[in-house]
Amino acid sequence: MESVDKQIKEFFENRINENIDLPFPSNMDLFFWGDKKDINLYLHHILTFSALVRLKYGDFIYKKIIVINPNLEIEKNKFKPLIEQLQGQVSIEFINTPNLETSEIEAILNNNEQAFIIVFQAEKYISTIRDSRLDEVLKDYPLRNFELTYLAIAENVLYLEDKIQNNFLLLDTQLSLAEFDFFKPLYDIQKLSLCGLKMPLIEQQAKLNNEIAKLIEQKKISEALKYVDELDDIYNKEFIKLQLYAELSKDDVVGLYKHQIDTLFEKLDVADLTVEEYLKIAEISKSHFSTTSTINFLEKALSLSQEYSHLCKIYDLSENFNEPLNRVVSNKILQNYPNSTKAKLCHLRELISKEDFKQAYNFSIAENYDCELVKYLKFLDDYYNSHIGASYSLFSLAIDKNIQRKYLVHLFKMLIKYLKDEKNYEEWYILLNNSRNLLDKELIYSEFLKFSEQILKHADDLEKENPIFNCLFYILEFLLDIENAGNLSLTEIHSKLANLIEFSQNNGYGFAYITLFLHKKFTESTYELLPNTNIVEDISIIDLNIMKHQTLLIMQELFSESTILLNGEYHSFKLKLPETATIDKIVLASTNNFIEELKTHSLSKEELISSFQVQLYLIFNLSRFSSFNTIELDFIRDSILGLYKLEVLNIQEVRDYAQKLLIFPKSEERKRVGLLHYADVFHRISNNNDSLTALALSLKVGKIAVNYYYLTAILLVRIFRDNGFLDKALQILDIMESKVKNYDEKLFDFNLSEIAFSRLSIRFKQLLSNLDNIENLKELLDDTINFNHKEMQKESDPYPSLIQAIQINSLLKIHDNSFNKYDSFFQDINIGNIGFMSIVSSLLHNDFNNIFSLYKRLKGSYAEDLGSDNKFLRVCAESFLNNIEGKNPSELIFCLELLTDQSISNSNSFKIDAQFEKFDNLEDFNSAIDKILKNCDIVYLGLNQLKKLIIAKISNPCNKSIDVRIEENFKFENYKAWSKDFPYNYGNDEIIKKEPNLFFTSMQSLGINIELTRETIFIFDTEIHTLVPNLFLQNEDFFIGDRIPLSVSPSLTWLNETINQNNDNTDLRAWISDDDSEKDNTLKTLTEIYLEEKVLEEYNISLDTSHYLPKNLTKSKMIMITAHGGIDERSNNFTSISDEGSIKLHYRDFAENVSNNELVILFVCNAGRFDNHPYQSSTISLQRELLRQGCHTIIASPWPLDSFMTTKWFKLFLQKWINKALTVSQAVHSTNNELLNQDFDPSKYLALNVYGNPFKKYN
Repeated sequence: MESVDKQIKEFFENRINENIDLPFPSNMDLFFWGDKKDINLYLHHILTFSALVRLKYGDFIYKKIIVINPNLEIEKNKFKPLIEQLQGQVSIEFINTPNLETSEIEAILNNNEQAFIIVFQAEKYISTIRDSRLDEVLKDYPLRNFELTYLAIAENVLYLEDKIQNNFLLLDTQLSLAEFDFFKPLYDIQKLSLCGLKMPLIEQQAKLNNEIAKLIEQKKISEALKYVDELDDIYNKEFIKLQLYAELSKDDVVGLYKHQIDTLFEKLDVADLTVEEYLKIAEISKSHFSTTSTINFLEKALSLSQEYSHLCKIYDLSENFNEPLNRVVSNKILQNYPNSTKAKLCHLRELISKEDFKQAYNFSIAENYDCELVKYLKFLDDYYNSHIGASYSLFSLAIDKNIQRKYLVHLFKMLIKYLKDEKNYEEWYILLNNSRNLLDKELIYSEFLKFSEQILKHADDLEKENPIFNCLFYILEFLLDIENAGNLSLTEIHSKLANLIEFSQNNGYGFAYITLFLHKKFTESTYELLPNTNIVEDISIIDLNIMKHQTLLIMQELFSESTILLNGEYHSFKLKLPETATIDKIVLASTNNFIEELKTHSLSKEELISSFQVQLYLIFNLSRFSSFNTIELDFIRDSILGLYKLEVLNIQEVRDYAQKLLIFPKSEERKRVGLLHYADVFHRISNNNDSLTALALSLKVGKIAVNYYYLTAILLVRIFRDNGFLDKALQILDIMESKVKNYDEKLFDFNLSEIAFSRLSIRFKQLLSNLDNIENLKELLDDTINFNHKEMQKESDPYPSLIQAIQINSLLKIHDNSFNKYDSFFQDINIGNIGFMSIVSSLLHNDFNNIFSLYKRLKGSYAEDLGSDNKFLRVCAESFLNNIEGKNPSELIFCLELLTDQSISNSNSFKIDAQFEKFDNLEDFNSAIDKILKNCDIVYLGLNQLKKLIIAKISNPCNKSIDVRIEENFKFENYKAWSKDFPYNYGNDEIIKKEPNLFFTSMQSLGINIELTRETIFIFDTEIHTLVPNLFLQNEDFFIGDRIPLSVSPSLTWLNETINQNNDNTDLRAWISDDDSEKDNTLKTLTEIYLEEKVLEEYNISLDTSHYLPKNLTKSKMIMITAHGGIDERSNNFTSISDEGSIKLHYRDFAENVSNNELVILFVCNAGRFDNHPYQSSTISLQRELLRQGCHTIIASPWPLDSFMTTKWFKLFLQKWINKALTVSQAVHSTNNELLNQDFDPSKYLALNVYGNPFKKYN
């Protein structure tokens, strides 16, 4: 017998032997024996030692025993003999109450006399009436989440104590006993016996939580961490620390504690937590980890407990976060706790969401809700439906009716939702614009952002003359003025705007608007220059000994605490600080000393980082007492760029430190300087969107220090140059040169080298567009190397000009092998004295080890950032591929892998946008290849710097064969011409009729010929990902898609990590909206065909014909979607999913709602198309987004589909995938071949392609 069961038996025996607390009528027991007891043995003890007690003359006291069992697995058969033995004397009845409100127990008490009533899991029941005795106790009591369950028990006991009558009530819990202040009223109840097993950990946890909360409230962060570290015998110390950092980061929008939170989370075993721990970690996950992780934690909590307090917490955390889960929880609350506060709130919200305002109003009166809420609901009932067409008028009427502010906000958001759904952009804009002075700045700013996002996403759907376009530039100006954002943090503002201009969000409209804005604002506005803020004074005029002594005193105080947090909060000095002049010298000396350390290379990497952190903390805390208003911001930019150049910091670390440029400034002037420096840093690490956004936010017409005007201009030049706007870059350069030279010739001379190199780099960009003029290229190389010589002599930065010289020299050598004019120059370069050593060495010597080192340094980046972070790595890989003769084939293939889309996030990671694990070495990469080769061959296609096509074929698993070659017949200009028309025109019936051999002739123009003998996976360079391998020609004779199964994967990195992943779901689902209210009835007809042929019924596929995108298209074995696909008329890029009614979703919004499925079949025109991102090493496509959302395999067509072919195709595919147990790629190929035999039309039989994991099977 387990110890707890033994203790329970001894308790009952002692109670009888000692004749105390016997179960007499009108009394009650409250037990806390925990959840480790044997429930059947426990019930046996209750019956034997309590319920079946007899009077002196032998009769049983209780003639009836009622066992209320909400959710415990009691084996009733075990008690059958006892029930039969007692027949005629005592009845034993097992029941469940209709719901879990204490009033149900009260009803049972009222309906019985002299019954022994046992309530298991009494903690699940709640009383809807709070006893006044608890109000006093709870007045100043800081309730914690884990105490709510115990509080519910106390409320139940107090509610039921005078309702027992002549029955006996035993309330049992699955909890352990603990002491709480709110239990004190229970001890005064004479007829209550309270006992159980004490759990010291619970009380210890309460004490611990209170102590930590107190320290956090007092901002004693170091003390809180130290307090936790010194705790003894605490099993969950890491979990407590995680909660501490999560609490610290509640207002942290820049991720100051992200590293600590991630590290602590990785140490946790999340497979076996308590419900309270799952809820806490879900709360943390919602702010710090992926959506999938958060939902998983909430679902685990729900599976462990359905107590009221836990359901309420899950409901709150899932509200506006995951609608399906929120609805499940809402239903459970309504079912089990129908009269609870939360149930009533759920009901009211449901009525409002259905716009049943009359019922909502009547309900609010019946429940005696707040009079302001009742008034608001009455207003909605009276006016909403009749005035909804003129939304601003309705909103104005609400103001006139004195509707309370919080309900005005609710109405405002409700109106916006309505206008968004109706696509009534003009009325939406009127509402926003006219409400600017009526509601909080933060709300208006956020809503203008959402409005702009929608307009830009659906710009292609609007008439070009639509007046709303005239408002967009005005709105952008509004959004780019940080004064309009109220108290929103710079980080939040910047992040949302950067997302707004991301090319893939709106097919480049946002990017176009912001570049136009920047050019116009700089070239057409007037700026009044102010003196240079970077004038460095001579520090020798102060006694250095005095300065050192003062610095030492200051540092002793600053670093007296064990934990230093650079979170934007200033240290409150206790010592008396020296005068401003001395502080100026200290700050300048600290800045200059560290910059000198960067130049001399005298410290190790660890020492440099430590020195930087110390100097930054010192400068930050002293700068506000100095004459230099922005010196710590200047210091951050210069230092982290210097550390990055020396390869001390990787890109993600640079990003993390750069966030301080957004959190340190508090005044508007300092915020704009911080944004400017942030823009400069992010451009230098190739983050185009972040740089553009920060620069636009920093720009304000009027007065500006000449050094910041110069930085703004030169940054604009670099941005326009890198994005191909060379004329605009030169125009800005001319304007800046004239203005700065006239105002501050000293500053102009100081920056002359940077200005001169800007012109050289623009010349290089111009020549790259036409490499036929070799003499101009040679002339540019002469000028670049002469410039580099001068920079070396001046001990200035030679890196930019050297990189350009290396690239030009490589291009000239490829055109002419004998070109050796500067061989000695490059051979004599001392790489150790130049920054970015790995990049220089990779380009200069084609050193693969340095390329691999660069690759490993990107380990900390977010996945989405890899598209830009890979910029220099891509340049090095392309350069390595310029000459493939004599090189290690594995190294060549790895460089081709570096050109693929590495920016797809690992949806199985708890981290937000986590990248996949990088290969530790080349052997690991080869092992991954060998794993794939067991099933199929692999073909890489990628471009080198000269846009020559490199084809690498890896085959033969028994005796691995690697063939790497340059496809001499391929011309990049032919590919660019092909991609303008194709693959879209492969689905254009009119063009195909005019050109019967369109498929062959168009593919021949590409000059790609590949010989394959077995199933193959293609992996593409992002720049040529539009290619369709099904159509590649073999020996210019036939399409290889005719002969063997083919598929495309984004990268070997992705495939290696996901190849064996499966979810546990078996659901097969389909969605075809049958709304034909606005277009023809193609989709409705297809639905009828499926139903008539009973294909879906045969395979148990659940069909949803909703006129909206269902919420359950997730976590399934297979999802089939039939809809229309939209494209951008300018580029043929895939843009949207629509039905024949009112649905039209941007493809990224669609993908977010179709997540974590093993197989997604898209019978959607053009949904299988890929396009190269214009300024990142990634692709733009629906399929990519679905992989990012955790889907494994996609079947789609890159061109317009014959809709009525799909029903036949789908039936054949299911037979092969499910019945014949083929892999997806095999099933698709076999299905396509059957269509080939019926109709020799490649637009039909080669339309459906496989992307992702081709080896996915049904079972």
